[in-house]
Amino acid sequence: MAGTTAGSRGGPSAVGRWRRQFDELVRYVPDGTTIPEERWAARHKGVIVSLLAHVPFLLVLGLYEGTESAVTGATLPSIPTPLVLGQVGIVVAIALLANWSRFGRRARTAIGSFGLMTTSTLMVQFSGGYIEAHFHFFVVMAVVALYEDWLPFLIGLGYVATGHVVFSLINPANVYNHPAAIEYPFAWAGIHAAFILALSAALMTNWYSIERSREESEARLEQVEERTEQIQEVEEAKAEAERQREAVEEMAETLERKATEYGTVMARCADGDLTQRMGTESDNESMREIATTFNAMMDDIEGTVVDIQTFADVVADESERAATSATEVREASEQVSESTQEIVVGAERQNEDLLAVADETGSLSASVEEVAAAANQVATAAEAAAARGEDAQQHAREAIEDMNAVERRTVQTVEEVESLDEEMKRIGDIVELIDGIAEQTNLLALNASIEAARAGEAGEGFAVVADEIKGLATEAGRATDDIEGIIDGIVASTEEAVDDMQATGESVTEGVDTVESALEALDDVVEGFEETNQGVQEIDDATADQASSTEEVVGMVEEVASVSEQTTAEASNVSAAAEEQTASVNEVAESVQSLSDRADRLHSLLERFEVDGAAGATDVTAAGRSISTGSGDSAVENVVNPPGPASTDGGTDRRN
Repeated sequence: MAGTTAGSRGGPSAVGRWRRQFDELVRYVPDGTTIPEERWAARHKGVIVSLLAHVPFLLVLGLYEGTESAVTGATLPSIPTPLVLGQVGIVVAIALLANWSRFGRRARTAIGSFGLMTTSTLMVQFSGGYIEAHFHFFVVMAVVALYEDWLPFLIGLGYVATGHVVFSLINPANVYNHPAAIEYPFAWAGIHAAFILALSAALMTNWYSIERSREESEARLEQVEERTEQIQEVEEAKAEAERQREAVEEMAETLERKATEYGTVMARCADGDLTQRMGTESDNESMREIATTFNAMMDDIEGTVVDIQTFADVVADESERAATSATEVREASEQVSESTQEIVVGAERQNEDLLAVADETGSLSASVEEVAAAANQVATAAEAAAARGEDAQQHAREAIEDMNAVERRTVQTVEEVESLDEEMKRIGDIVELIDGIAEQTNLLALNASIEAARAGEAGEGFAVVADEIKGLATEAGRATDDIEGIIDGIVASTEEAVDDMQATGESVTEGVDTVESALEALDDVVEGFEETNQGVQEIDDATADQASSTEEVVGMVEEVASVSEQTTAEASNVSAAAEEQTASVNEVAESVQSLSDRADRLHSLLERFEVDGAAGATDVTAAGRSISTGSGDSAVENVVNPPGPASTDGGTDRRN
């Protein structure tokens, strides 16, 4: 029982060992990939050359017949020449196929191995089956071993077994030269295949040993290389550590000295002297980089402060100019208001005159009816009508003159209102410029905040100023928004006033035309009355004409009175709009003055910083020109992308 148990336990372990050995054997069986491409190409070229070298030998051996008595004394069989040429041609074709690069590496290996086996077969056939010719198979197997691939061995083993069987069936005398093999070809084919198999096994065993040795050698070589690299790294690390220790000591002294110098420069800059710079003459790259970066930062901060001062000055100048323009607009608005008031007074007076004309025209109509009713009073009524016609004619002329005056004042008022509209557009442009300046100031404040953050504790003063600048820019932006709203209202009111004044002018023109028509009618009436005085004979005709003309005059006068009332109402609306416009302009002037005060406050805050006046003069002038002409982009570009860092002088004041 115990022995059975032990055997059962030992069985699986033995199978496992055999399986591991088999797997290891398979792993070390070469498949042609262990040799480099260049080495394989050289060996394959040798195989092809060997194939082609067999061609003349096989031709001579195949074409020769009879007994060769000079060297071997062997008797060679007679083989038809076409058969010899065809079989040798097959060898040449195989060599060409093996050399064709379109086939893969392993396919060309198989073709070359097949070609060598074919030369062995032809040598056996052409020799008449001599046993010594069979040795060529063993030589070929050794040659294909150069491929270090199991595939050629499999091809050789199959070729030998299959070829011996097939050709023995066709003609055993061409395969063997002794009676036993001719009588039992299959047995002797198996013997030859067994010998080839044994040779293959021996060569593969040798391959197995070579592959294991190669793997172990490569592993040991890698270990040796790793150990060598580790030793070299240790030696280099040791030397490097010593050099670094010396360099660190020297660097520590240099850094301490430079840190003291840099601290002094930073303290002066923190006190407001922005002209101080760090010296960049240092062997330590980090210190040089710190100095260069600090100097560049100070150049940026100094340029930013200079640009902010420039913007503050320009804002103050533009605010003064805007205030002046607002004053001019206010005066123009007052003039428009006064002119409109005069128009209102003239329109009222014109309305009164037209009412008087209407009354007189009514009296004239009554007189004409009385003339028609009583012929005996024709002369007296005609004289009274003529007198009243002359009075009406005089009143009509006065009305025409008044309406012409109203028309001229209306045209003048329209021109003044249009001029006021142009001035408001100019104020709008100025407000847009101020808004752009506020945005640029806000951007400058943001840059200053960034530079202050980069400076750390030394830039706290800059941060406070940047926050103040940002607040002022925000207030200025809100003020410009308010101004823009007011200006939009004024522009709308101005456009309404222009439309009303144009309508008033058209109404006045129509009134003038109507009054002129009435005057012409009155002239006709006066002429009629004069003709009535010439004779009673024409009383009936003259009375009819006077009645018709009087009715027309009454209608015209009523129409003129209606137009006059409408003109008076529109003139009142224009006067109210002008007063509202004047109030809006006053608000604009107050906002501009507030902006100017904030700009002065910003300028006073920036005076605590000391900058290089000579270096900043050109930038200040250029920035002022760019803003005054309405193109602030160049100034903003100077802030965002400031000029290159100024030359440093080892931490000294650049003004000296």
